[in-house]
Amino acid sequence: MIFSPNYVVTPEITSLLERIEGYKTIYNSKKKSSQLISSLRESSRLISTYYSMKIEGNPLSIEEVEVVIKQKDSSRNRSQDKIDILNYYKALKYIETNKNLSFTEELIKNIHGLVLYGTPKPSSYRNAQNVIRDRSTDSIIYIPPEAQDISPLMKALVAWVREEIKNKIIPIPIIAFIVHYQILTIHPYNDGNGRIARLLTTFLLQRNSFGLKGTYSLEEFYLNNSNDYYKVLAVDGIFNYYIGRVEADITDFISFLLRALVESFAKINLYPSKPKPRPIVKNSTSQLRVLNVQQRAILTLFAEYREVTSQDISKHLGIKTRNATYLIRKWLNSDFLEIGNAAYKSRTYILNNFWEDFIT
Repeated sequence: MIFSPNYVVTPEITSLLERIEGYKTIYNSKKKSSQLISSLRESSRLISTYYSMKIEGNPLSIEEVEVVIKQKDSSRNRSQDKIDILNYYKALKYIETNKNLSFTEELIKNIHGLVLYGTPKPSSYRNAQNVIRDRSTDSIIYIPPEAQDISPLMKALVAWVREEIKNKIIPIPIIAFIVHYQILTIHPYNDGNGRIARLLTTFLLQRNSFGLKGTYSLEEFYLNNSNDYYKVLAVDGIFNYYIGRVEADITDFISFLLRALVESFAKINLYPSKPKPRPIVKNSTSQLRVLNVQQRAILTLFAEYREVTSQDISKHLGIKTRNATYLIRKWLNSDFLEIGNAAYKSRTYILNNFWEDFIT
């Protein structure tokens, strides 16, 4: 069995790839301390876990997710929601920290073992037919291939990926997003396919120079644009693998995920590079750890600008202005921020002197 995806490299795709390369160049040209990179990477894992599990319907807030991941919740009788959070985080950390991993069926099965059971042991593909249903109506929206076809389809996908990476003709982001689509199309497991698709996308991007050192997250874009995501995934409503799905044109799906990568790269490069950016140099990683995920993300904003507005914070964190206002009020009370310009219409905020020392 040979895998041969059907898509066209449109002018839009070419333009998106050029923008991705441009943002990558900008990012790599900026000097960043190891403390800042470590903090951003940890924040990105938290954000990726939160949004990825939110897609799955997990009800925990980002603050609760952070507590679970940092194991401040010592309850032995953790809920399934908390177990799912921990398992996804383990899988994300596994693919980011194990440098000897390569794209194989064993990797895919190990990731599934982590996602479902919390251990990197190979799990078997499903052995029966299943269907994908709409959560709200319970109607069938997709019938994946039969169980006996899964193994040859997965072998064909892995062989294609390895060959194309070796050939260096198809851009890595396109390869990663085709894998994302094909995992969801084959649906090799009864549960966990979406999580595996997202994790494999991250793995391929990070291992092939598009990871920006693990400092960004695509999952937030998927959730915030979920209607469009499911629309392009449905490829014109083709709901049976054997009737149209095999040869379906996935150009729109690739374009959509490339836009996600552009937005994520742009966000991490939100502010222009300066000749001498101010890196975090204070070498107390333990002190950085007392900050939550949003506070650590804000340090990168203050590494470029001494004073910022609530709109700057809202845009940088990708949240609504009213939520940014709530955070600012909270941070003012906790001595993380101080008021710079007190004028109502042009109010700005600065870091408390203690935290300012980390980026001076």
